[in-house]
Amino acid sequence: MIYDLSERIGGIRPLPQFAKLEDRRPSQTCFVPLLGFEGARFLHMLNEVDPSHGKVFPVLGVPGFMPHYPLDSVVANAVGLEQEKAIRNLSYAKSNCPFSLYYEMERIAKIRPDDLLRIGLIGTKPHALGAVLFAIANDDRAEIVYDNVLRRAGRTRGVGRCLVYSASDFLRGR
Repeated sequence: MIYDLSERIGGIRPLPQFAKLEDRRPSQTCFVPLLGFEGARFLHMLNEVDPSHGKVFPVLGVPGFMPHYPLDSVVANAVGLEQEKAIRNLSYAKSNCPFSLYYEMERIAKIRPDDLLRIGLIGTKPHALGAVLFAIANDDRAEIVYDNVLRRAGRTRGVGRCLVYSASDFLRGR
């Protein structure tokens, strides 16, 4: 319960600008969850998205903002990773870099060239930004889904580093 960051998990829905209305069979879709600390959220998304066997490609932020965060995330998500045998598809992107996540999404897209990538936002904010950038640049291939959690009050304190990204320049260079 160390990372009990949410009070309630809502329904899984795509972000409005990134929804795909076309009907695809599960065999034409893979699920790319951006892992965080709440294993319950990952399990809930797995149950709702219901990906085909072997089509879960989780991404973990490494290095973490604290040295132990990546291991904490793997442990917290171990049940879902084992349930889907997704540990073999686990990949890594820098925790604080949306562009690192973008490049990892490109790599996964090359592995699954005919699939829609359904991206689950449950990890870091920089990874969420990278997922949005990828979806903007690949709107025919990507759908972003979110579990609409109700954040627990008082879950964070203090001030951390402020990271500034030039997302427009990055997309212009693509």
